[in-house]
Amino acid sequence: MLKKLDFYIIKKFIATFVFILFVLVSIAIVIDLTEKIATLVEKNVSFWDIATKYYLYFIPYIGSLLGPFFIFISVIFFTSSMAGKSEFIAILSAGISFNRILYPYMVAATLLASIIYLGNNKYVPLSNKARLTFENSYINNMHYSLNKNAHRQIAANTYLYVDNYSQKDSIGYKMTIEKIIDGKLIYKLHADRMIWQRNTKKWRLENYMIRNLEENCADKITYGSSIDTVFPINPSQLFAKFVRNDEMTTAELNDKINEVKVTGADGRIYYEIEKYRRTAAAFSIYLFTIIGVCISARKTRGGIGYHLTMGIAMCAAFEVLMKFTTTFSINANLPPILGVWIPNIIYLFIAIHFYRKAQK
Repeated sequence: MLKKLDFYIIKKFIATFVFILFVLVSIAIVIDLTEKIATLVEKNVSFWDIATKYYLYFIPYIGSLLGPFFIFISVIFFTSSMAGKSEFIAILSAGISFNRILYPYMVAATLLASIIYLGNNKYVPLSNKARLTFENSYINNMHYSLNKNAHRQIAANTYLYVDNYSQKDSIGYKMTIEKIIDGKLIYKLHADRMIWQRNTKKWRLENYMIRNLEENCADKITYGSSIDTVFPINPSQLFAKFVRNDEMTTAELNDKINEVKVTGADGRIYYEIEKYRRTAAAFSIYLFTIIGVCISARKTRGGIGYHLTMGIAMCAAFEVLMKFTTTFSINANLPPILGVWIPNIIYLFIAIHFYRKAQK
């Protein structure tokens, strides 16, 4: 059960986190607005649209991205302040153990970790959709569409290219399918037009040419005026609007990962890294909380400044380590779940080290 001391610490934890979140997010907004203000003024975007259609969704993005670090700084800030006032000396002198002092910290960390977990998996991706739509419309001038020059991997080692596509008529022009194994082209299909047959769920190819390149054999070329065939992809999949992995909820990410596995297309690692990152970020809050309490609960000559410097350095090291391990997942076949969780595993041992050295 929570005691008066528990509520005291939890109140300080939450209040400090909200204050630091407000200050640092405000700074992030000012910096971001400074970079984009010239473009927004040039496009005659109103202040109301900037506030409600962009920065309203920018805040959850920053909070999700840097939330664990904000919590770490919050823990160090108010815990160091309590230590400077000798509050922990009084608490320990009253017979309360260090483990019992950690209890309200972990309660507050669980509350914040739950919020960040739910946000990462559902609500932040939805806000990212709105934020990126605004950016692509007014800042980047990007409108993701695959109606022209569409390139897709539709199966393992098999690639599709379509020069142009009419969504109104469901007709693609100048399409090519190539199958490449070990850097060698072994199959090629070209057609002037590909027409989606809604009734049969097949593609009709007109004026086609099929070329089979078999090793130690002459090329086999087949021509025809029309043929119906099945591809593991339909118009909605091939010519759908491009969606980034941070715009997808976790349910959508799972569907996308399954789709990529079936088609053999590229990009599965990026989707899996984003999926595992959302859970790992919430778990890291517990580690940062324990480390923050252990390094700042002892009164030192450096005071808050020394503890904050150490905390910021550890946050930066964690982020560099995360970039390093996820790059290994992308380029060196390290499993994505390990690439995301290795920083947490390392910091778990760091947390254990600081916990053992903390005053009891």
